[in-house]
Amino acid sequence: MSDPAQTAVACLADAFEAAARGRVGATLADWEEAIRAHLQAQMALAVMRLSQGAPAMLEEGSDGFERVVVDLPLPDGTRFRFDAALERLGA
Repeated sequence: MSDPAQTAVACLADAFEAAARGRVGATLADWEEAIRAHLQAQMALAVMRLSQGAPAMLEEGSDGFERVVVDLPLPDGTRFRFDAALERLGA
C-alpha cells in the first residue's frame, strides 16, 4: 500500500514540473488539484499527530488542550501554516 502523503508529493512535483515546462495536457486545474492533494495529505498527518495527544488529555492534571502548528511547504518555496487545536470540554 502506498503512502498517500508521498503519492500527493509526487503528484504535486509532476504537476509543477509540467506547468513550468508548459507541457501539453498540464492544465491549471491539474496544478490546483495537485496542490490540494499535497496540502490535504500534510494536514491529515498533522491531525493524526494532534489526535495522538487526546488520550493524555483525559489524565488527571492535564490542561485538556493539544495544539499543532505545521508549516506546509510547496515546492516553489511558498508556505502555508496549518494551526489546529483540540480542547477537552467539560464532561
